[in-house]
Amino acid sequence: MTARRSWVRAAAILGLGGLLAGRWTAVQVTETLWSASLGAQATHHAIFQLKLVLALLAFAVAGIWTLGNLYLVYRSIGSVHLPRRLGNLEIMEAVPRRHLALGTAILGLAMAAAVSYRASSWWYAFALLGSRAPLDLSDPILHRDLTYYLFRLPWQRTVLGYLTTLGASLLVVVGALYALLGAIRLRPGQLLVADWARAHLGGLLGIFGLVLAAGFLLEPAVQVASLGHLPQEAVLAEAKVSATRLLAGIALVAGVSSLAWVWANRVALLLVPWGSLAALALVQSFLPRTASRDAVLQLTPELEAARAHFFAVAYGGPASDTTLDLPLAAASALVERRSAELAAAPLWNGAQLTELLNRAAAVRPFERFTEAALSLYHAPAGQAVPVFLSAREVDLLAARESGAALSWDNVHRGSLSRATGVLAVAATRTSPDGRPLFVADLARPDSAGEKPVEVAGSRDEHLFSPAAEDFVVVTPGATEVAGIRPGPWPRRLALAWTLQSLRLLSTTAVPPRDVIVWRRAVARRLDRYAPFARFGTPFPVLAGGHLTWVAWGYVAAEAFPLAPPSSWHGRVVRYLRASLIGVVDAATGATAVYLAAQPDPVSAAWAELAPDIVQPMERLPAAVAQHLRYPEELFEAQASLIFGRTPAEPAPLRFGTRSAGAPARGAAGQVSRPVWVVGTLPGDPTLKLRLRAVLERGEPGRLAGLLDGSVEGTQPLLRVFRLAEPLAYPGPSQFAARVGQELEPGVAAAGPVTVELFPEGLVMLRSVYLVPRADSGLPRLREVVAGVGDGLGRGATPGAAVRAAVREAGPALPAAGDWIEARRWFRRLEAARRAGDWAAFGRAYERLRRLLGVAPDTLR
Repeated sequence: MTARRSWVRAAAILGLGGLLAGRWTAVQVTETLWSASLGAQATHHAIFQLKLVLALLAFAVAGIWTLGNLYLVYRSIGSVHLPRRLGNLEIMEAVPRRHLALGTAILGLAMAAAVSYRASSWWYAFALLGSRAPLDLSDPILHRDLTYYLFRLPWQRTVLGYLTTLGASLLVVVGALYALLGAIRLRPGQLLVADWARAHLGGLLGIFGLVLAAGFLLEPAVQVASLGHLPQEAVLAEAKVSATRLLAGIALVAGVSSLAWVWANRVALLLVPWGSLAALALVQSFLPRTASRDAVLQLTPELEAARAHFFAVAYGGPASDTTLDLPLAAASALVERRSAELAAAPLWNGAQLTELLNRAAAVRPFERFTEAALSLYHAPAGQAVPVFLSAREVDLLAARESGAALSWDNVHRGSLSRATGVLAVAATRTSPDGRPLFVADLARPDSAGEKPVEVAGSRDEHLFSPAAEDFVVVTPGATEVAGIRPGPWPRRLALAWTLQSLRLLSTTAVPPRDVIVWRRAVARRLDRYAPFARFGTPFPVLAGGHLTWVAWGYVAAEAFPLAPPSSWHGRVVRYLRASLIGVVDAATGATAVYLAAQPDPVSAAWAELAPDIVQPMERLPAAVAQHLRYPEELFEAQASLIFGRTPAEPAPLRFGTRSAGAPARGAAGQVSRPVWVVGTLPGDPTLKLRLRAVLERGEPGRLAGLLDGSVEGTQPLLRVFRLAEPLAYPGPSQFAARVGQELEPGVAAAGPVTVELFPEGLVMLRSVYLVPRADSGLPRLREVVAGVGDGLGRGATPGAAVRAAVREAGPALPAAGDWIEARRWFRRLEAARRAGDWAAFGRAYERLRRLLGVAPDTLR
């Protein structure tokens, strides 16, 4: 019975091991086939080999070190007896030596696995280790080139962290085992350690001291790499650099003292250096975040001069801000001078328009439309025409709820596996009764009709979309699809095992000439294709009626000097750039990544390391390049850092809600959610697709600044505008509240507020929609509301609304410079009143009256 049970146990273990090994092998085979189908097998194979080598090397080092040290403990064990009860008798039975050896081996291997289980993730830092891209910019404390913090410091931190964890864990385990064996005993006022245990522990402590010393020597670079705020943290960093150098010396002394303890059995040789090291390390980690005022003033000029350059490298931000001195009320000639820009202001919002399309243009109940994306297409005369694009895709959850047959053929081959058609909606025009106009031909985007029609030439089947699920099986036709042929039975078995579908084994269900396609979600496909980057939300581009998905690729780092921290995908990073552009063909799945013309150092390094994946910008099709938009995730990080507040999480915009586009409130101000607009800027009169966020301060909110992101050629360009008199202009929150007060719940809804900056003045726009009472009806545009200063105007178009707002605002108020002067004289007036100096009060009063342009007789 015992022998049979042993055989069953062995068979179960072998079976489980075979399943795990088989699954791992199947996944690796299919991954190799998938990367080969996209022409990226060289880089993917190199990454796989690097992951495997690092994992095996880390495990081998940890295994040899732990097993060797635990073997020394095992050799010191004479015998181990465990109590055993036999009837009414309790006897002590010796544990066989082979069991002790087996236990020692299992413990050592378990420790090695625990320490090195994440070693395969070190490939990213190791691959960048040899990159060289001098920035000719050094940190102001250690004077190292900034590329050191991007390419070498991450690997050094990884290795030292690994060695520290390995050394500390082994010390704890070995010390605990010796204590259990009685080799370490405590007596009142005395620590007794056996000679062999003292020799072993002394050697381990000596080596651990060397590792700690190396870690403390690296700590100054780590401290500088996390330096973010100025100037106090700069002074603190210098103090911590000096402290860590002192700690490195003490750690080295502690290691040498531990070796001396082996020969001289004096506990003081351990307690004094190691206790001092622990106490100083604790003090260093809690250094007070204050510094002398003199030191701050000495460091401020140098660091302040470098901060803008460091921020530009870390986040692609502008080197400086622009201060605008706008009139407090728009000039009456604004509408005539800026009629083209006002005519290009979108009347719809992407989220609201998507909901409208899902109601009006979904042919089948399980279809939905992707988020409507604003873009610019050109009419035959050359003028830019704003258009919203949205593509159909299949929603399997909706198909299940609608009762559609979710058979294998339908999901993986039939109607539930793909969608067709792209709709384009004119962004700046509506029908006479406010309904959207659909553009049938993007070659003539200025012509549109009320009937939902698909864009000419966009009838290709879309196998790839932002939310495509499951794999599909495609029968090859005139167009080759990027997929894998099932091939012989070993390949079929690997595919079936990886994709969890036994039907792939059948040549009847999947003939040999068919192609299996998976990873159809665009962002996840690009993430897997270029694993050194993370890609953002894709947006659609139509070129010649052919749908292509485009997404920006981001690279990040956790440490960078003089760069403030930012939260990105659950990580705290100090470096975030977008210099990679991912492109996926919606019909064929052809995938490519391109490097921006002026890339950041990390993206440029990956372009050299993965030439089979990253291509130069010159190869990006011109039809795609002209529709590039500013990277949204980078913009949100920049807005949170420049304006000191992270934008609020986007609330779902629904018809009938009154808070769409409401700003996020914080102590430092209110930052609106980024909004896509089409417009110009002072100093940049070109009509472009722009991403904007607005900063407000005070309660109620007053406009303080504006952040604008656009693309110049193929290069993202960020501009920061601050107002010369930030509290003189009502903010978008006030304007939104005034519009929202007049909305009838359930009857009308408003879109987000957009802000337009012109040399003649500042304009805020908001569209108001009528919401049908019946579910079958469609929302339509009721009016456009414009805000100019304190004036509020309405009209069928932005131009008409602005004209009405300018009339309501009345005569122009003093210029921003005069307004600042008026506030200065008002403070003098108040000071004279409190002092009882009525002569000075009269002089300040008269000057203030003249600045405000108030005639004397109007005050009687």
